Amino acid sequence: MNIPVLVKRWNGRKLIVTPDDGKCEAEIPECEPTALAKRLAQAHKWIELLESGKYSTLSQLGEAFNCDLSKVMKILNLASLSPKIQKMMVEGNIPQSLALRRLYGNIPIEWEEQEQMFLPHSM
Repeated sequence: MNIPVLVKRWNGRKLIVTPDDGKCEAEIPECEPTALAKRLAQAHKWIELLESGKYSTLSQLGEAFNCDLSKVMKILNLASLSPKIQKMMVEGNIPQSLALRRLYGNIPIEWEEQEQMFLPHSM
């Protein structure tokens, strides 16, 4: 007996989706966002706060969120990642080898360089 199944990755987890008698695609359960996705969201929120003028300096932003300037810069740099990497972070499909620690290092400016550095060549 063969049962067709589809293995999907969702938020860093593997889900097995089975046929549903012709109904629409199986619902994907709500999952807690990964640490990477949370930090990326934080980076975009902080950029909004800076652009809106709520905080005029990175030091003020850091004080408001109890972070030193170094950590503020590391988090804000996540927003400069390529759209492909950011999408993968939000979807939880980022390679396990890509941890926050690695992203907190020097990030190339060019998106192609980032993808070559952080993503396996098969992606």
